[in-house]
Amino acid sequence: MCLLSLLMVYVANGQNVGMDKVEADELLYNELKTALPPSNQIIPVLPSNRILKKTNEDNIYKVIGKSYQVESLRSDYYVRRKGDKYEILYDSRYPLESFVNLLMNKVSDNEHSILITHHQYGNVVKKLKMPMRNMFNLLARTMDVYCFVTAISNNKIEGVLVFHNPAKNLIHMFEVSTDTRVLVKGKSQIEANLYSNIPQDNIRSLFKEKQSK
Repeated sequence: MCLLSLLMVYVANGQNVGMDKVEADELLYNELKTALPPSNQIIPVLPSNRILKKTNEDNIYKVIGKSYQVESLRSDYYVRRKGDKYEILYDSRYPLESFVNLLMNKVSDNEHSILITHHQYGNVVKKLKMPMRNMFNLLARTMDVYCFVTAISNNKIEGVLVFHNPAKNLIHMFEVSTDTRVLVKGKSQIEANLYSNIPQDNIRSLFKEKQSK
């Protein structure tokens, strides 16, 4: 069973179902439609040596974050050292690291749009297209962000992006993909399947079952 099919099973069996789930999904959809861009440019916090891990690439370091529910779903991101300073890595020569940085909302000049297919409760499917920065401005202000890359080739890169709302004990999960060749070129489009308002406790079971396939 694919990840998306598993996800729908866990959502349907979760505790936040029925009219409450219907209303919550519709509310999120409407919030995304009207989300505004951030008022300030992203200014990433530069890392200290104690949270840097050297990669196999010259002058490329992983900034160690934390995992959520499963070890592969993390808040890490990547930087490049230039002299005694570090910069956020966003370079076509490093598609995996660049995609992670984009999903972790570390790219200050993000001009990408995201085409979202929102799978709501009751087999309702709605679509909307919006600037990625607007989506992050809505969700990342109050939620923790995690991601991991699930597949990469010369033509396509895929991943999972999760927003965790600790106050409500819920997550919003995006399965995302884009053309690897245009990832850091201009205003490309990210495609995403969104599954929202998932009870937090389901995520560990979901990924354990997926990884055992």
